[in-house]
Amino acid sequence: EYVSHVCDSRLWKKLNGAQNMLVKDGRGRRKPCAFNSYTIALPKWGRQEAIILHELTHTLINFKRSDIAFHGKEFCKTYLKLVRHFMGLESYNDLKTSFKNNRVHYLVKESK
Repeated sequence: EYVSHVCDSRLWKKLNGAQNMLVKDGRGRRKPCAFNSYTIALPKWGRQEAIILHELTHTLINFKRSDIAFHGKEFCKTYLKLVRHFMGLESYNDLKTSFKNNRVHYLVKESK
């Protein structure tokens, strides 16, 4: 239900996300995973809002362009955007602070 909520949002459509996301139960997996631009797998322990948004970010970023690092700047920028929109300002600020404290780059220079 949560994935459908995200995929039905204006933000998701603006980010060009897949409208018919396939969510597998993650049975037999130790970690949550994005397989492609429209499939994620979530073991029971990984069915948390932040983890779901993390995997959905992979579907937006890493399967559309092969020249983007798996957890690079573009990924982090988009993940922050999703967290702010769906989890709120407090979660966004916590994540942004964590990024800064751990020297995670999330600012992307816009091309002219």
